[in-house]
Amino acid sequence: IIDSPERAFTEALALSDLDALHLYDVIWAYCDPRVVDVLVLHPEFRAFEGKLVYTGYISRPRNDTTEFKNIRQTLGVHDNERLIVASLGSGWMTEKMLSLIAGAVRQLATIIAVRCVVLYGTYLDLNTRELIAELEKEYRLFLPTPLVPDPAPYLMAASLFIGRGGYNTLTDVIRYGPPTIIIPATDHGAEQVLHARRLSEEGYCYVRDEETLTEESLVREILALWERPLGLKSDISLDGA
Repeated sequence: IIDSPERAFTEALALSDLDALHLYDVIWAYCDPRVVDVLVLHPEFRAFEGKLVYTGYISRPRNDTTEFKNIRQTLGVHDNERLIVASLGSGWMTEKMLSLIAGAVRQLATIIAVRCVVLYGTYLDLNTRELIAELEKEYRLFLPTPLVPDPAPYLMAASLFIGRGGYNTLTDVIRYGPPTIIIPATDHGAEQVLHARRLSEEGYCYVRDEETLTEESLVREILALWERPLGLKSDISLDGA
């Protein structure tokens, strides 16, 4: 439902006749209306306004196992080093994004002490797998790590977070709030772009277009974010679960 009005309405019709929603007593929206107002984004759902309840975002369960208590120490990151955490999500079709991040980190390393941990999932395409293998050779800069059950400690330890704009990722950004740059995926409709832009307006992140981003401009964005942190953030509800 967090997508372009045309796509959301089309998908709703594909799933069932919208009239069937009248059979439900309550319709839960797992978001915060200050970020996504369903009735503004999708006026065609106004017929269900009396049934709509915003629950707040659902944050993923925490894993407080001891190996994640001190991520910087576990990774061997020194106190004087900035830690950039880059998440590729599932990892599918992320070669260009990862290449941009890697190039930017190499440039940053010439002017500041920095390390980069790369979190990735199991659905890496071949080109991204090959790039991950190359980064593993630069172990003083890059720390590729398969996607962990609980990325929260990584975000809490991060000097900067760079990621896609999926629901779980943005919920983690809301909860843990490191300086953040979101590069939304655009191959699944407008959901990530719309959602990330709204959170940007609430002070949670910068949003940048992968097609126009360069290594040099990403370096400038990172340095600017460190020099001028984002302003006050709104109190977005995370009570959805």
